[in-house]
Amino acid sequence: MRLSNINNLIFDLGGVILDLNFSAAYQEFSNLSGLTADEVTQRTDGMMWFKDYEKGLISSQQFRLQICDLLQFTASDEAIDSAWCAMLGGMPASRLQLLQRLKGRYRTFVLSNTNGIHAGKFNQIVKESLGNVHLFEDHFEHVYFSHEMKMRKPDAEIYLKVLQDQQLKPSETLFIDDNLENIQGAANLGIQTLHLEDPKQLTSFFNGI
Repeated sequence: MRLSNINNLIFDLGGVILDLNFSAAYQEFSNLSGLTADEVTQRTDGMMWFKDYEKGLISSQQFRLQICDLLQFTASDEAIDSAWCAMLGGMPASRLQLLQRLKGRYRTFVLSNTNGIHAGKFNQIVKESLGNVHLFEDHFEHVYFSHEMKMRKPDAEIYLKVLQDQQLKPSETLFIDDNLENIQGAANLGIQTLHLEDPKQLTSFFNGI
């Protein structure tokens, strides 16, 4: 991948900037429900309303009610949110510092499939990583969250919305994601792409910048 013609960087969040640990969330919901972690995984796999929540088509409260109904347990909103956020790992300070450097050289953006409960946690994670109140949004020109846009990757409309909003040329734009389906969705529109299999690859890819 050559960066000489790239002027814009669009980052996915989870699995690229933010470390993820899905098994941690399954275990937390196992603790709440009395089901095994494997049973939680099986019951939640492929649930369409997860995607609806990422599109902002259901509220956080509706999401909580549906997860409780699916797994047959009752708990406070705080306990449910804590379990749901258990999958969110850290944003290493070195990675955030890299993003600040890249922001000085490129136009940088985030395009993430996420939801209201998770989005409320991001600034806390940055604070824990940097030891101050530096905001997640400060590292980018603009942040796009699927639940606010009412659309999600890999649908073409969400990429086109970002390109049109920011007047970006696909050939001058690099989209970075850990999900191959999302990568293909962007590539179909002529956007340059980079598939990351590990967040640690982000630092090595931009080594020297």
